[in-house]
Amino acid sequence: MTVRPLFLLCSVGFAMVLQALEVRLTPEVIYAGDAFQLDVSQPGAQVVSVTPVFSTPIQMIGQSTRTISINGKTTSSVILQILPSEVGTCRLESLTAQLSDGRTLTYQQPKTVQVRELLPDPDVSLTISSTPEHPLPGDEVQIRITAKVPALKSEGSLHSPFLAQDFFRGLQEREPQINFNPTTSEDSPLRQLTRPQWQPRSTEGDVMVWQIVIPYQAVRVGEQTFPAPVIRDVRYTLNAATKQLDEQRCTAIGVPLTITVNAPPEEGRPEGFTGAVASAFQATVRLDALNVNVGDPVKLTITFTSDAAAEQIRMPQLPTLEGFRLYGEPQRETFEGGCSFTYNLRPIQQGLLEIPALTFAWFEREAREYRVEHTAAVPLYAHPSTQLVLLGDDGEQFSSVLPPALRLDEGNPAPRATSGGALIAFLIGFLAYLLRLTLPLLKRFGAALAAPILRRRPTARACLLLKRAQTATEALAILREWSGAPALTSAELRHLLPASEEAQQAVTAMMQLEQAVYVGGDDFQRACTVLCEVLPKLPRPHSRKANLKMGVFLMLLLLPAVASAASVSFLREQALFVTLSASTPQDYGRAVNLWLDVEAAGEMEESALLNAASCALFARHPVFAEQLIQRYEIRYGADADSERVHLVIADQLEREPYWGRTLFKLHYSFSMGSRIALLLWVGGLFLLLCAIPWKGFEKVRIALAIVVILLVTSICISANQLKRLDAVRLPMAETVEEI
Repeated sequence: MTVRPLFLLCSVGFAMVLQALEVRLTPEVIYAGDAFQLDVSQPGAQVVSVTPVFSTPIQMIGQSTRTISINGKTTSSVILQILPSEVGTCRLESLTAQLSDGRTLTYQQPKTVQVRELLPDPDVSLTISSTPEHPLPGDEVQIRITAKVPALKSEGSLHSPFLAQDFFRGLQEREPQINFNPTTSEDSPLRQLTRPQWQPRSTEGDVMVWQIVIPYQAVRVGEQTFPAPVIRDVRYTLNAATKQLDEQRCTAIGVPLTITVNAPPEEGRPEGFTGAVASAFQATVRLDALNVNVGDPVKLTITFTSDAAAEQIRMPQLPTLEGFRLYGEPQRETFEGGCSFTYNLRPIQQGLLEIPALTFAWFEREAREYRVEHTAAVPLYAHPSTQLVLLGDDGEQFSSVLPPALRLDEGNPAPRATSGGALIAFLIGFLAYLLRLTLPLLKRFGAALAAPILRRRPTARACLLLKRAQTATEALAILREWSGAPALTSAELRHLLPASEEAQQAVTAMMQLEQAVYVGGDDFQRACTVLCEVLPKLPRPHSRKANLKMGVFLMLLLLPAVASAASVSFLREQALFVTLSASTPQDYGRAVNLWLDVEAAGEMEESALLNAASCALFARHPVFAEQLIQRYEIRYGADADSERVHLVIADQLEREPYWGRTLFKLHYSFSMGSRIALLLWVGGLFLLLCAIPWKGFEKVRIALAIVVILLVTSICISANQLKRLDAVRLPMAETVEEI
């Protein structure tokens, strides 16, 4: 009964030993400003994190891990660098450690570190200075830290009081440990160029002098404060009594240094100051084109070449440029030895224009005074153009890339290709093939077809009927039908026919017919015989009243065409006015529907569709513009303008142009009318070859049949697309009814 409790007690004690943390504080005595290490380990486990609690305020300045494996046993430890904030006893009250297996262990055995106060050494001097004291932007500034410490005298020579133990060579001289940690950022007026550099050691009597030089570059106006340098080190002195080296802890603290980077003086500063502080400065102005059309984009580049820092140079403000309009944001480019600024311009009036001479000022570093640089004027000639500059009053664009020029005035447009020749070719081929099939039938019915045609002639028919007339009334009705006047009289016939002997005989014969009808008589047969003889020699009479009616009828037929032409002309003027005066997306939306009305009316179809697509881009409807340009290409074929519109649409929609436009280039390059004409040509040739019974044409017939099938497919696809696109209108645009 007594063995079991003893065994349980030993087991618990062994488990507690296995779970105990190993904690060490080294060194146990330090001076103010020094740090000590907290080493926490757990045999057989990995320590992930440590949370210590001390009796005095501390600051954690670093953490590291260490793993040691001895005879297969691995020990992992976490080492914390701790900087005490107060002088005195720094006691570890408790500690919590988190292990990798999820366990949490605590340590509550107090451990202490003695922090002693380190008084400044009166024999050690530490200063910080700058050259120059008041720099300008672009100047190189040297921060110089100077330490003066009494030398170590030995056998009549001077040695460094700071020594380091070397395993092979013993004690060796070294520099003092100077702590200097300047904090800089992107906004700091000074920028460090290279690492600190130790200068050669010198002596001043029995004092040794060390200097550290840190090069900086003044990049902008402002004020920057450097912290005080600090020496915390151990120096050696020679004990005169024992002739031994005594170790002495020393400290020295300098004074913080504030450096102010001044701007060039305001007094005497000329206009056009670029902000450059340099020893040399040069400005040049260049245009990327000197002969352009009104509205074409032109890039103005101002290049500054200088030894000043590129960050100093400000973007120059251009004066008012007569005849030009600025748009977009200028672009800045920095290169070795300077920078350049590119402005986007557009000439808005024709004639000889120029970029005037520009004045730029800079501050010379050595002379400490301002200098002025003048550039030469740059001429530019703007030719007249029908291109419309689609910019708002403030010079801003409605898209990142302008669409092609609107065709506002076609002048003498190129004649469109007609399909007359193609239709004739197709008819020739069709008739040739039809003739081959129907030639026997034509021979059989040729004679039968000629007789009815002859009988339908008015004069011949009238003579035939007069010979068969049974009464005078019937003969008079036949004569009136021949003249085209149902109530014609002999007196009217005399006025309608030209004066001749045959005309007089015809009038006399008609009078006899009238007498036979109204009075009675049997001589109408003789009158019919006379009429049959003279009618083929007389022209058919036409009454003036009938001619007048026909003229009025033709005028009524032409009236809608005249009204339509006037309406189209008025719509075009409306669309042109709204487009030229537009300055907002809503205005361009109104212009879209007006150009569509012009296109629907049938005048300037190509220009109207292209103008509508361009205005739709400025109305911020790229999808609708894409539909319009598709209609344009289906009807009139792709060209340079439509390709540019597609690039703009792809840019606004942030996508690549449709890949099928390159793959099926022939389908998009030719208009629907051109493809129909080509189909007629190829189809006519195919039928003509089919009409010729020669086996040598079989391969040619197959090739032509394939071409016909491809053309029919392309035309059907275009017709289907056109049927879908023709009914589309811009929903947000308001149609202008009156201007």
